[in-house]
Amino acid sequence: MLSGVAAAAEPPVVPNARLTEPVPWLRYFPAEARRAQVEGRVQVDCTVVEGGRLRDCTVVSETPEGYGFGENTIKALELHGRVNPDSLKPGQRVRQPILWRIEE
Repeated sequence: MLSGVAAAAEPPVVPNARLTEPVPWLRYFPAEARRAQVEGRVQVDCTVVEGGRLRDCTVVSETPEGYGFGENTIKALELHGRVNPDSLKPGQRVRQPILWRIEE
């Protein structure tokens, strides 16, 4: 038992936050996956900061592993990702599913 100190509750993770700016996903498509014609699926949790920007992203799941989809998702979202700052406040966590598809 803790010595009478209540643990601070983590804010709930908001699923499927809507991105408000386009992310240039093709620029971040892993080269090896493109050569092998492999598509991927990633789910990340990110912290919302001032202006709706996303930071401190972590990979929750990545399929298939080994192609760099998770790492490239984090790079793309932390550089370009933004959510509506009126509906999501700094400090909130969001969970984003990202589907990597080969565009022809």
